[in-house]
Amino acid sequence: MENKITLWQISQHQQQINAMLEENGGELTEEIIQMMDENNEALEIKGAGYIHSIRYFAAMEEVAKAEKERIYNIEKAAKKAQESLKTRLHQAMQVFGIDKLDLGTAGKVSYRRSESVIVEDVNNLDRAFCKVKLEADKVAIKAAIKAGQEVQGAYIEEKLNLNIL
Repeated sequence: MENKITLWQISQHQQQINAMLEENGGELTEEIIQMMDENNEALEIKGAGYIHSIRYFAAMEEVAKAEKERIYNIEKAAKKAQESLKTRLHQAMQVFGIDKLDLGTAGKVSYRRSESVIVEDVNNLDRAFCKVKLEADKVAIKAAIKAGQEVQGAYIEEKLNLNIL
């Protein structure tokens, strides 16, 4: 087999070998055995390359997750610093009894009014003031289907998950 063969080509070649074997009544000839050996070797070589690539990208994924966590921590620290500085400025303005502060080129500071709804206990609210999110209970659905119950609008799909050791 040539060196630049693709996994798809290896699979296609295996299908041709299987068809030859079937045409031959299931009898293995030296030619079919040799073709199978060559194709299996090509699959092992190509598969090893795929595994190396999969592991590389898995490592890159971990690096990206770590970087995302690092960036998130920077964002969190910056937000916390802003809130702390705003709180101190607010406290200082209250001590001085002012509601506006003109700082020239640095900017202006003032208060603006806003409203916020505080819900003390959602269980005491009239249902007209509550939102309900409809969500499927997949655990219950799976258990029901496995127990032989028909569940309209749902089914269990079996999957094959590649396991790389």
